[in-house]
Amino acid sequence: MTGTILNVITILVGGLLGLRFGKLLSEKARETIVIGLGLFTIGISVTMFLETNNSLIVLGGILIGGLLGEYLKIESRINKLGIILENRFNGGSQDTSAGGTFVRGFMTSSVLFITGPMAILGAIQDGLLGDYQLLAIKSIMDGFELFSENYRTAPMAAEIIIPVVKKTMRRLIGDFDVPTPATIME
Repeated sequence: MTGTILNVITILVGGLLGLRFGKLLSEKARETIVIGLGLFTIGISVTMFLETNNSLIVLGGILIGGLLGEYLKIESRINKLGIILENRFNGGSQDTSAGGTFVRGFMTSSVLFITGPMAILGAIQDGLLGDYQLLAIKSIMDGFELFSENYRTAPMAAEIIIPVVKKTMRRLIGDFDVPTPATIME
């Protein structure tokens, strides 16, 4: 639970700082933050991959997860939900001011904060092992992302669902005898 609380706090702080000082960032500075976060994500991914002793699990997870996502049409369903919300809050207009920007920011942030591998693995490690290091790293990344974000208040609104989803993941995982990330890495 510590990691989830930390994640929510950094999203709030990053969002509030972004609201107050984000306009002072040039477009180049925003781009630099996003590129830096992307490079760090690649680095941590490679590190975690190299630490595993069973790369077949990683390969299987990527392939099965990708195929399952395609079969369930997750991306198109998220896009449809975004269109529905945007039409609801933006009156069906294609105008991207206020409502449209808010909904797009809410959807983007919800997906980023909840469905990314670091969010899922971090919640599992936090719930099963009490190890919130991965969520702490993700929290710092989320805070900086929000600080440089153009959507402003929408990502902070998305944080409402973060504790619910992460608590649900921890409870579901806790109800089953599943291998922990540490045993998978062996």
